[in-house]
Amino acid sequence: MGASREGGGGGSLSPKKAQPCNSRDMLASLTVLPSRGGTNAAFARPPPTRGEGSLNQSFPNVLLSTKPEELHVTEWAKQPACWSRVKALTISWPDAWMQTLILPGDVARKRKSGVDDQKIVNGIVAQTAVVNAGGAMWDLILKWGDERRLLSPKDRSILSVATAIPSKIPTEKQSQAALLILGRLHEEGCRVGLEVPPVA
Repeated sequence: MGASREGGGGGSLSPKKAQPCNSRDMLASLTVLPSRGGTNAAFARPPPTRGEGSLNQSFPNVLLSTKPEELHVTEWAKQPACWSRVKALTISWPDAWMQTLILPGDVARKRKSGVDDQKIVNGIVAQTAVVNAGGAMWDLILKWGDERRLLSPKDRSILSVATAIPSKIPTEKQSQAALLILGRLHEEGCRVGLEVPPVA
């Protein structure tokens, strides 16, 4: 016995295959129809079965079975009392999905770890650039800035350490500061050390 029927063109129409739906589909499937008493009644297609305690079973049950008679289902869904019942549900989430979740604390720790790692890398890169430039170049930088009175006592102290390379190696923090001073002097017109990479 076929499910097709004849149309004007002699073709046949096959029944559409049912598609799975989720909780959004469930809400979208609610249809308001007039009841015999003249009031509106809400009807919904049964939710798909996905195991006892699934969201698709529990949420529509709370939404429809606890609704006061005087409220339309869409109005009931907005009420705090409705959502208090939803919050009290015990949902059996799939184990495979639960294993993909990350606690907020773990996210914060990973983010901080990534930032700390980048700071270390930036420090190493800065120190390498300062050391490779050589003490003689930093001595020229120090003299250029001093002659134009562009250096603070702290600037001179940092550049003095750099001028002692290779006898003395500046720390990563001192190296980053030296590159910042170099960049500032370049903006003032210094042409020494233009080949040195800027601080990251």
